[in-house]
Formats: sequence, C-alpha cells, structure tokens
Amino acid sequence: MKEDHRVISLGSEGPKSIIEGGYSIMNNEELYRDIKSYFKCFIDTDETELSFLVLYATGTHYFNEYESYPILHITGDYETGKNRRLDVMEIFCYKPTILTNPSLSSLFRLIHENKGTILVDEADGVIVHQDFENALLAGYKKGGQISRSKRTDKDFTPEMYSVYCPKVVVTREGLPSDALRSRSVTIITFPKTKGSMVPDIMREKDKQEGQELRSRLDSLCLQTKILESSDFNLNLSGRKAEIFDCLSDVAFMYGEEAIHDLKNFVEKIYIPETDYTTMMTLNEDIIRVLYDNWESATKIYLKEIKTNLQQLSSPQKPVHLLSYKFSYIFSNELI
Repeated sequence: MKEDHRVISLGSEGPKSIIEGGYSIMNNEELYRDIKSYFKCFIDTDETELSFLVLYATGTHYFNEYESYPILHITGDYETGKNRRLDVMEIFCYKPTILTNPSLSSLFRLIHENKGTILVDEADGVIVHQDFENALLAGYKKGGQISRSKRTDKDFTPEMYSVYCPKVVVTREGLPSDALRSRSVTIITFPKTKGSMVPDIMREKDKQEGQELRSRLDSLCLQTKILESSDFNLNLSGRKAEIFDCLSDVAFMYGEEAIHDLKNFVEKIYIPETDYTTMMTLNEDIIRVLYDNWESATKIYLKEIKTNLQQLSSPQKPVHLLSYKFSYIFSNELI
C-alpha cells in the first residue's frame, strides 16, 4: 500500500466531481480517452490492452507513493509491435530511459541515478544473468537495493544501488523464473491485423502530438494527489492485489471508464504466473479444435475456430489468453 494515502468513498454512483488542486474527474476522463485514442493510432491491438498501457504509463508518475510497482513484460516474435509499444510508452512514462541490451553495471547506475522509468529493449541477452534478475526482483519493492563490487586501489568494496522504479522489459522469450512472473504483467504481441491503419513509422509530428498529451498528463500529476480506490474490487489477493494497487488508484482517478477497462483487463488478459512458452505453444486443445473444424467441413472458418476456442477457455487455462487475442485478430480479418 502507498504511504500517507487518503481514503475517499463515493458510494455506488462512483467518482463524479472530486475537486483537488483545480482538476475534476470529468476532465480526467477526457484526458484518459484522449491518451487511449493516441495509443490506438499507433499500436495495433485490442482496447483492453491499450487501456492497461495508459494506466501503467500514468502510474509511473506515482510509483514512489507505493510500496511496490509491477514489471511490465512485453513479449512476442519479430515484427509484432514490441518496439512500437516502447516508443509510445516512452512518451508518457515518468522520466523514461530506453536501453537496448544494456550492460549490467550501466543498468544499475542508471536506475540508481535516474529514479524514473527504465524501458529495456532486447532484454533476452541480459535477463538470463542472475544479477539482472536479482535487480528486477529487488527493484519491484520500495527500498530495494543491490550490491556491486567497486575496485579501489588495494581491493574491492561493495557499493549499494537503489533499484526501485517502474521497469518495462521487452523480450522474444519468456521470463526466466516464477519469481519474476509473479511480479510482472505480461503482454503478448501479435502481428498487425489485416487492413490495419496503424502506420509502420512514427514521424516527428506524431511524437509531437504525443508530447502535447504528455504535457496535459504532467499537469494532472502535478495537481493531483492520488486517491485510494476503495469503491471497487478486482477480486485479487496477495501479490496479485499488490501488483494492481497503484493501477487501481490510477483507474479510480480517471473515472468509471478506466475502472471498467482495468476490470476487463484483469478478467480477460491478466493470467499471473503463467509461462510464456506454454501460452505460445499449440497445445492439445488448439490442435483438437483445428482438427474438428477440418473434419466437419471442407473449409475452416476463422470465426468458428475462435468460437470453439472460447468455449474451451477458462482463466486457469493458457488457451484463455490465446482465444481472447484470437478474438481480436479474427474480428479484424476479412473472412
């Protein structure tokens, strides 16, 4: 839980007109929709993921008020929009620094000195190192530190680095341990859908439009002391609830639409402690659906595959996430 928080309960009608430092919930809702619309222009995915990315980026401005902040893990194959997500997140996250396959020593020093958001691209090369994993694990919690040896004239002395901050980690493979997965929210990326209007390149004018929205977000964060989201429950407990502590409060600050979007994300996409390799494997259920469709007709219709997968899905099974992603992909295909 965050320190020195203030609790406000607005009853069943939800947040309507809180005024603090000159802002209103209505203006917050407008900003939330505007930022989400911007993300939609440049990231080809469903609105549930887009909503979460907006809440995560906003939450980085408040992370120091909380005892922990989750790792955002973006993973997928080549040319599936991983870098585009980084480009957009960089615009909106607090004090962002993008690193590509960084050395461990530079990473620790940057986190310690920057005290902002670290976005690590091509992290497969460093995430396998135990020191890097330890930094991610320690940096999930406020006050987390990691020790590194520093050479002196005669010997080596330990040097402590503070590593608590928001971290966005991009890989092609999964996270190496259950401990990391339990502290992370994983987003799996897919190729652009057929007929997508998302441009292949973000131009300077596109980024400038994003900076204008970022200025509005900065003003909001400077004026707003975040309020505890005591009026809604994501039905999570333990570390799972801890992961969404700040994000729930950010959704509450933005209003009813953001609250609905976050609930939708937790229900449909967030599958804690699930192995990426298992998610991305054509498991027995998927193969059976493909086979049954092939046996029953001379043509396989994507919509039928989607429907059958949804019937098999549940929050406990990896097919749940895949079927949800397929729902988005297939709905955007010409069938």
